[in-house]
Amino acid sequence: MNTKQINIFIGHDLLGQWFALSPDIPWLAAEGESFAAAREALADIAPGLASMHGIEKPIEIVWHSIHSVLQNGR
Repeated sequence: MNTKQINIFIGHDLLGQWFALSPDIPWLAAEGESFAAAREALADIAPGLASMHGIEKPIEIVWHSIHSVLQNGR
């Protein structure tokens, strides 16, 4: 099956609030009190927003740590 990969960056702020966001789909972002809560919230809304933005293929969410990206510069 052909899928469209959607990159998601997840991390936490200085107050411990977790967030997840995507550069691939406008407005695709979520927050939560834990890693699992932010991840689950974003995974729940991703298919609907993908469809609204014309992505007809099934999506595959590719998770990245925003903190490792910032540290490594990629």
